[in-house]
Amino acid sequence: MSDYLSGQRILIVYRQGDADSESFASEAASMLSVPSSHKLALPCSGSETLGNYATFQTEIETPLNQWLADNPTIEAEITCILLGHGVGGYFEDDGRKVSATARLGNIGSAFVGATLNPLAGSTARLTKATLGPGRYMCVRIDAGTLAQSEAILGAMASPLYLDNSANSAESLRTGSACQAALSAGDMGTAGMSASPGQDERIDSRAFYAMLKLGGTFAEAAFVSVSHFDSQAVSAGNPLGSLGGQAGRYIYAGPGSPGQIDWQSPVGWAPASREMIKVNLPLSPGQKYAIGARAVSAPGTEEHNTHVVCFAEVNHATELQPAPLPRPTAITAQRLGAELVRIGFTCQAKPGYATPAAFDLLGDSGQGNIDEENPLASITATDPSQAEFVADITSVTFPAKFAVRPRLGDQPGPTSDIVELAQARQPTPPIGL
Repeated sequence: MSDYLSGQRILIVYRQGDADSESFASEAASMLSVPSSHKLALPCSGSETLGNYATFQTEIETPLNQWLADNPTIEAEITCILLGHGVGGYFEDDGRKVSATARLGNIGSAFVGATLNPLAGSTARLTKATLGPGRYMCVRIDAGTLAQSEAILGAMASPLYLDNSANSAESLRTGSACQAALSAGDMGTAGMSASPGQDERIDSRAFYAMLKLGGTFAEAAFVSVSHFDSQAVSAGNPLGSLGGQAGRYIYAGPGSPGQIDWQSPVGWAPASREMIKVNLPLSPGQKYAIGARAVSAPGTEEHNTHVVCFAEVNHATELQPAPLPRPTAITAQRLGAELVRIGFTCQAKPGYATPAAFDLLGDSGQGNIDEENPLASITATDPSQAEFVADITSVTFPAKFAVRPRLGDQPGPTSDIVELAQARQPTPPIGL
């Protein structure tokens, strides 16, 4: 038996006397190659949220602990607990919901709340030895119907990680946000992991770094939360992985593309998806560069190809639009007494928005560029166009000119200034 997570190291917990729950447990055991001896039926109520910790103990924790103690040979093999369809997923405690997966991950220790996870951020795959006594990876599959739960179970390549503490640990069975994520089938992280007196972000880098190592979804979920006994919910196929999938790893770093951490992904996008969600610790005014690298189905990451964009939020925590490129190589040519031709270059590199128009700015003979009243505007109709020319009439010399890109109401950075001096008057001949 491998030291790493496999079906032989999973314990399936289901609700005794519930036909759907029993059916799910049988399907899970078959699909994940879990031995028949690694199934435990509990006479629990079936409520998704139990009223308090004492009830959770009575229905789930105490009989589970007792079964593990009574079956030491099997316990020595178990590294992961799968809570199946119909088993309670939360309990109330001091005004918050505590996740069953977060509690059972540390079932060997007393419940005190916000217990530190010593393996948070681990960069090595998890084994029985590294987990230590009384700790288990724990995931939950319990959607609104048996068919939905079996669909999640079957999504070996697309499990997900959910934590919705902003909605007080929203129901996996009926919650709209969770149902939307389940139907999308993303391998991803979402939300915040809440602990008493503080909010702590799920560590997306640890989550995806474990998957990149070849680890399973259960391992990735375990190392991405820094506390046990929190509201963090692990939902998905415990053996799900990215192996054999074509897609793109998403990377990020503060500032410029040169600051991107290409060793630790913050997200994953299957080849079939055009849009995904990623978690970034955005602070007002802090720009993040985000990059993507393609991965082939055999798992080869193509380091020489990537796409870069930027993310930044303002002080109202609203996402700022992508920046516009700055026009360069601006020139001014006098064509007549009051006619000037302006030329410039502007091309949107990866990470920048493509301008829809350009404002031609001047000083109106006053010496300072007037950014409020453009002399003229031109429309950019071809996204691939990089060289632009426009004529300005009724020019008074000396004159200064600049160019500013625009996308809707969003102005971009102004170019350098180019000047045209007053035309010299010829000196009359003398001494004739």
